Amino acid sequence: MVPNVANLSGQLQVSYTRWDVTASLGFGVLSFVSAYSGPQDELTSPNARAGVNARTFSSGTFQLTYPATDFLLVSAGLSSFQPIQTADGNGMRFPFWNTTGVANGFSSVFTGATLLF
Repeated sequence: MVPNVANLSGQLQVSYTRWDVTASLGFGVLSFVSAYSGPQDELTSPNARAGVNARTFSSGTFQLTYPATDFLLVSAGLSSFQPIQTADGNGMRFPFWNTTGVANGFSSVFTGATLLF
């Protein structure tokens, strides 16, 4: 594991409730500088940058929550955590779903249940 030298992050979330259903939309950004200094050699990708680099990621979540009973909340949604730029560095990614067409595990569909005591 490579230690980070510095981190900076922020998150914004908004929620709206109608007919007992709560819709939540969240967006976050994480930027850090890694202590790892990558080499420049024959195995280096054309899209890679050698040396100490800053990395920036975005996270996006859309969630619907419904109180099924007085003590049970059920939820479902979409979640994504991915580099903020495309792999070639020429564009920004859509923060709430991986739209680049590559199956890389950046985005997921989820369901959940919360018990209230």
